[in-house]
Amino acid sequence: MYPANGLGRMNITRTKITATLAIAMMSVLTVSAFGGLFADPVDDADAIIGDGAAVAGYPLMFGLAIGPNNDAVPLMSYLIGSNGGTVPLDERVYNYPRSDTFAQFETYPDSDHPDGVAYVWIYDDSDNIYFILDWTSDDTYDAGDDYFTVYINDGTGVRSYTQTSTGGEYGISVFGYTDTIDYEHMYYVIAVPKTEIDNDLIKVGFEMYGTVSIYGKLEWNETPPDAAFVGEDVTFSLKYYEASTYGADKHRVWIFQYDDDTDLTDFLKYNSFDEDGFRWWNGTGYTYYAGPVTVLCLTDFYLEGGSDLSGVVDLVTSFDLAGTYKLAVLISYLSRDDDGSGYFWTRSGLAPPIAEVAVSAVAPTMTGPTSLSLTEGYAATSTDAYTIGGTVPVTVTKTNGDTKITWNDTTKKLDIAPGLTAGTYEVILKASNISGTDAMITFTLTVNPRGGPEGGSDILLIVGMAAAIAIAGGIAAYWFLIRKK
Repeated sequence: MYPANGLGRMNITRTKITATLAIAMMSVLTVSAFGGLFADPVDDADAIIGDGAAVAGYPLMFGLAIGPNNDAVPLMSYLIGSNGGTVPLDERVYNYPRSDTFAQFETYPDSDHPDGVAYVWIYDDSDNIYFILDWTSDDTYDAGDDYFTVYINDGTGVRSYTQTSTGGEYGISVFGYTDTIDYEHMYYVIAVPKTEIDNDLIKVGFEMYGTVSIYGKLEWNETPPDAAFVGEDVTFSLKYYEASTYGADKHRVWIFQYDDDTDLTDFLKYNSFDEDGFRWWNGTGYTYYAGPVTVLCLTDFYLEGGSDLSGVVDLVTSFDLAGTYKLAVLISYLSRDDDGSGYFWTRSGLAPPIAEVAVSAVAPTMTGPTSLSLTEGYAATSTDAYTIGGTVPVTVTKTNGDTKITWNDTTKKLDIAPGLTAGTYEVILKASNISGTDAMITFTLTVNPRGGPEGGSDILLIVGMAAAIAIAGGIAAYWFLIRKK
């Protein structure tokens, strides 16, 4: 999974996750992180949270995410004019000749309703855009309670259109037989007037509710920051609402990274997970997910028997490469195969909270020696070490200077080879990283000549000795001449 700016593969160097779940006025329990993508459910509980009554289910959502303001964000694209057709808004809808589904999603109700599929078709004509929902799990008719909602973003904002089980708000709802299953179930059509849509390319998402209880609900408690630096903690938290889950105690928080809405919506249909990976039922067997959405990290925790529970899940992570990262968070619960042969995770219709974090690099810094004096004939030597800061990797280069002065990336020193003659030598070091901002430092080496400022005392000594010898010689000659006379 690559950051949107193409700077390279993201690598999580440190992930720390805790889940804090509060029950009414009871004490708060903190749950530590788990490793591995699939854990045995029997002996690895971090916390057991007490019993509670099952609560009513939450709506199934797909093609939808929860935005930073806990608003609905449609994710799936539809081009008006791409699938023409006029859908009758009466009993003839049963026999409407349908093309391939626009979307379909497996549902695993937390009630006595059957496992099934929510099928969606989209058509449009000169007047309307038609949305058909055929939901095989909803096999009871509940007057006024059940509904189907379509969310549309045409680039000017998000609008919603709801059809209830009894009203005629935007179309029709029926309870009957279709060719998708051999028992009666709920079926909806919503007709959205084209006059309310400003652009042909729209984003759509779907919400539906029946006596089919869907496990849990997520929303943001604290969204991730819009911007962060490489290596620093990125903190956020989720509000979590539990529904009856047939006694499924084990739960898992997943954090995913994705590049665009198409990738995420394709991934969301893989709504269960076993030891072979994320999967969905294609009618004859399981299809397994092959990317590019990536699991960043996860944590497991226990809830006792589908309790009436709500709380906050606190999460902390960090990134070690700069880039723009799109994050999605989901919670799933542990289920057991019908034949008791193994365990798998089921997500069952939760809309993921999503956020985007722009991760920037910290500009490099460099401090250290700026000058050194030597005398001609010096031995090989080095400067003191430089201190390099900023988001790694930081590359230090010598931009100018004599070849006998070289940068040693291991010791972080300038090595000075012997042989430089008297003079002044300037070296400029540049530290660079992905931030695009460079740090510069100038180092000046002074090589003094023999007999220069550092050798002057020797010369004076020699001159003095020569003068002394000359004087002594003169005095000796004088006394020699005197004695001859």
